[in-house]
Amino acid sequence: MKKTILFDLDGTLLPMDAQKFEEAYIGSLTNYTKNIINPKEMGMKLWRATGIMIKSDDKSMTNEQTFYSEFEKLLDSSTYNKILEVIDSYYDNDFDVAKTATGFHKDMPKVVRYLKDKGYRVILATNPMLPRTATDKRISWAGLNVDDFDHVTRFEEYVHCKPNPLYYEDIISKFDLDPSECVMVGNDAQEDMMTKQFGFETWLLTDDLIDRGQEYHADWIGTRDDLLEKIMEVFK
Repeated sequence: MKKTILFDLDGTLLPMDAQKFEEAYIGSLTNYTKNIINPKEMGMKLWRATGIMIKSDDKSMTNEQTFYSEFEKLLDSSTYNKILEVIDSYYDNDFDVAKTATGFHKDMPKVVRYLKDKGYRVILATNPMLPRTATDKRISWAGLNVDDFDHVTRFEEYVHCKPNPLYYEDIISKFDLDPSECVMVGNDAQEDMMTKQFGFETWLLTDDLIDRGQEYHADWIGTRDDLLEKIMEVFK
């Protein structure tokens, strides 16, 4: 019997062209800090620190701590401190520019709330790479609230990122999950469907499919238009 359903956010519950979103996000952030640092330089250093964070296996530091530790190393102290002074304001305000690269599907809130109403555990297994405000906004753009989920994987709390398998191991350990009782729903053929190696049932949404050409296994493949019917068929 399935008891826990994990959803990816970007490209799954929240329709999104990943490349356009990255361009809108990084473009708006580097523009916001252009009076502090050259936008091109800012973009390069953001990606470098992010890349180190993604690859980190250091369990002693959260993703947030790892990112800012690496980002600080790439800048002089004055520039770093000036960026820190405005970064929260950016996410409160200009991060909304990135919404232009996202969409909305009317069934996604219905899917999540149907499962919650039926008493299933619903986890938002979004890659914990962005601050709380950015995650909460993307949840709202999908027509959902943080309270619609039993748990959200957070930049400020988690110590691993996708595609590190330890990210999923952390979730399994945190909730003492039996993988055979779990379903992972995502649009990334590798980063989401890799949960099959732990024993999850895997559902792949193809609307905003990301497939790097590496082998994967999906127990069910469909679209957002198919998902609500599938959920109601399986989770009664």
